[in-house]
Amino acid sequence: MSQTPKSATLALLLALLAAALYATNAAAQAYPSKPVRMIIPVNGRKDMKVTLRYDGPLRAPIAAGQQVGTLTVTVPGKPDKIVPVVSAETIGGSGFLDNMMMGLQALIFGTKEA
Repeated sequence: MSQTPKSATLALLLALLAAALYATNAAAQAYPSKPVRMIIPVNGRKDMKVTLRYDGPLRAPIAAGQQVGTLTVTVPGKPDKIVPVVSAETIGGSGFLDNMMMGLQALIFGTKEA
């Protein structure tokens, strides 16, 4: 099944949000809380804009189903469609040893700058 350019854009935005959920390489998933459905004029597809917004960096713990952002679909001549984006899984907080290891890694390797 091939993706249209707009669905590929949506997939990329959700992947970026998933990366923001974790500071490690672990995989996280997020999805719109309900299906995004719009009637789009044939010539409106090229001007469609999909925007993912979240307040980051996100901090654990995050409960499954907790809203982590919003997805806005904009089509010229139509009202914007805004849908909450939720976490697909529970992301636990770090414990004492995890915090100690992160601190040690920051001392040795430095911190990541945005």
